[in-house]
Amino acid sequence: MTDDAAIEKAIGGAIATGPLAHYGLWGKLDKGEVTPQEARQHAIESAERTIRNDYRRRYIEHTLNRLSYERELLGPVRRHEGELTPVMLQAFAREHGAHKPEARNIDGETFVLESTVALPLHLANDTMLELTADEWRDLMQSAGYEVPAKKDASPPILNLKVKELKARHRYHRDQVETFPVVEMTKAEYSKIHAEQRGTRPSLCGEFRFKICPNPRTDVPRYMAGWCAVFLTDSKAHPLPDSVAAIENAEAAE
Repeated sequence: MTDDAAIEKAIGGAIATGPLAHYGLWGKLDKGEVTPQEARQHAIESAERTIRNDYRRRYIEHTLNRLSYERELLGPVRRHEGELTPVMLQAFAREHGAHKPEARNIDGETFVLESTVALPLHLANDTMLELTADEWRDLMQSAGYEVPAKKDASPPILNLKVKELKARHRYHRDQVETFPVVEMTKAEYSKIHAEQRGTRPSLCGEFRFKICPNPRTDVPRYMAGWCAVFLTDSKAHPLPDSVAAIENAEAAE
């Protein structure tokens, strides 16, 4: 921030009420006793004094040591042995307090992490940190960070033309819910409020199906419940074995 107008706006706003400017700086700037550039330099020096403050540094180090002790009580941290990517490093840095970190791979084995402000002290006392992949793995482990396991892909959403579909109850897993299938077009379905549209995993867990409030008009709305949806102007999927078996059994009765 080097533009005089921007400096005056900052000094008169957030900086004037924070630790980066002494009391009365805005008044001096407003009266012309100091220039915007002099005020900017004062704020920079105040910030540097804050960062170099021995008491604050000791407090940070004490907190980090305390966290390290408590982390030891939680047991060993799994070291990431898989492939390392810039996205993983950015997620690690963000979780540990870095401001908008950006990571990149230099030569296939070395990664650089950068931020517009100093990285958290327990990572590096600088705005940039360059380490090999193994050194990054060691740092993440020592900081108590485990790369999240990759989530399994959600089952596909199927458009099935059947009488009803079943799913486990959301809150009572030992109960089964039955959803009558209602036919409608994509346009009709899209007109339903977004918070009233969604999907439910099938009873077998192999697929999901669309749901919405049942549009029945012969009963009060609160009694109509929810229904599964078959979109008439979308491709109908073949029946999964679990659904086909039920359909065949009902047809044989």
